[in-house]
Amino acid sequence: MANKIATDNKVSVVSISWGACEPDRSPSEMDAVSNGIKQGTAEGISFFAASGDDGSKDCARSQTGATVDAVDYPASDPNVTGVGGTTLKLNGTGYGSETTWSRGGGGTSTHFAVPGYQAGVNGKRTVPDVASDADPATGYSIFSAGAWQVYGGTSCAAPMWAAWAALADAKLGHKLGNANPTLYQVGKGANAAKAFHDITTGSNGTFRAGAGYDQTTGWGSYDGAGLAAALAG
Repeated sequence: MANKIATDNKVSVVSISWGACEPDRSPSEMDAVSNGIKQGTAEGISFFAASGDDGSKDCARSQTGATVDAVDYPASDPNVTGVGGTTLKLNGTGYGSETTWSRGGGGTSTHFAVPGYQAGVNGKRTVPDVASDADPATGYSIFSAGAWQVYGGTSCAAPMWAAWAALADAKLGHKLGNANPTLYQVGKGANAAKAFHDITTGSNGTFRAGAGYDQTTGWGSYDGAGLAAALAG
């Protein structure tokens, strides 16, 4: 799929709501997909992927009783923006606050080396990079099968970030490509508080949220206008 997207070169943003825990994929399989993703980002395509819905133990669903921490691929690919999950609370005027969604995926890759934009852990890539509302209890109202239903999961959070990236491309007048280097630069900069809602409470199992980047919600969720303004300089 990634190779075809890169070869066709007809899109600027890709949202990925599927994935599997890294131990369920062979290194050669991940590398084959990653080569296509890398080619796509070189063409200016941005990839956003769900970080998983099993907390810090991403293999819990495929390997019953799994107790070892693991992360979800392709969210763990350094050329993909991994999107974690939050629980969103609204107030009378709109946005209120967010906490970590307890089932949002996050942790340390066992396959990918730490990229230049990230500090990493033990020389390995960490995820997620960012987050958005993913708790089914505070999720998205979608009209399906003749009725309104509420959905959640990081499979809903990733498209939210992809939609923001498409709008940012239009506002900036150019493609972001791999958004991670830019997002991390903003997260470490003076405008971070205007660009991101930093999630500082909650955990996904092994990892706890804190100020700045963490392995539960990354840099946090976006303030759409604030992040776009930070990118525009």
